[in-house]
Amino acid sequence: MTQIRPVIFGEVLFDCYSDGTEVLGGAPFNVAWHLQGFGLLPVFISRIGKDRRGEMVVQAMSKWDMDTTFLQHDPDRPTGTVKVRLNNGEPTYEISPDDAYDHIKDEIPELPADAPVLYHGSLALRSQQSRDTLKKIKQQLNGDIFIDINLRHPWWKRDTALSLMEDASWVKMNKEEIEMLFPLHDSIDQKAKYMIEYFNLQILIITKGSKGSTVYLKEGEKLSFLPSPHIMVVDTVGAGDAFSAVFILGLIMGWPTQKIIHNAQEFASAIVGKRGATVSDRRFYTTFLSRWYTD
Repeated sequence: MTQIRPVIFGEVLFDCYSDGTEVLGGAPFNVAWHLQGFGLLPVFISRIGKDRRGEMVVQAMSKWDMDTTFLQHDPDRPTGTVKVRLNNGEPTYEISPDDAYDHIKDEIPELPADAPVLYHGSLALRSQQSRDTLKKIKQQLNGDIFIDINLRHPWWKRDTALSLMEDASWVKMNKEEIEMLFPLHDSIDQKAKYMIEYFNLQILIITKGSKGSTVYLKEGEKLSFLPSPHIMVVDTVGAGDAFSAVFILGLIMGWPTQKIIHNAQEFASAIVGKRGATVSDRRFYTTFLSRWYTD
């Protein structure tokens, strides 16, 4: 399994809380971290500053045995940061402008030609430099594309977000984001049906925080799952990233769709019981793997 190398592109940053706590994160980084925890060897392409936080990124990745080969170092711009404020457990974000991950260059070592999946978000694509680099990466790879739409004010434009989905097989966004992109359709179901037909998607995932998730399939099927009622919610930062990581894992491993969704929701439910979006205990991951591979 360690030779399976999904490609993950986008931001790595620090979530900075009002109590002074700083937690390493960023949706693509979180997904790559989880996939490493599940035994894959993701290619994580990002850019950090030559600063204290950048050193912390390298140290954390190295300790987790992640490949740092594709991590670029920017001499002029800082490692990304986001101020996170929690209101009744729900996060709001203030994202710093013009960070290192906005300038991911196309000077990238050779990518695995057989990468099964290319995952990317939308935040790092607020800059032309990173958009151009991603375009070149897509030209090199033949795997399916999984897009996680993250609409963070003021760093998004509707036309740009919609254009990203044109070559995707799988798209994930939350309930608020689909409302923002398609305000003229009445219901979530109608919006989802329109998206799948218009963009020819295989799967559309809509996450709903504490209310679970709904997955829409190209064939017209709709599957909904609720989080475990026994999990105490600490914060919901990274829950969607946890869902994405297990979804990618399941797609690569060929699990049935219903099993993928069930396992993804189970893992996301466990993550909201933790502070921050990732876990550094390998036993946390092996416990899930042991159960999933025996079910």
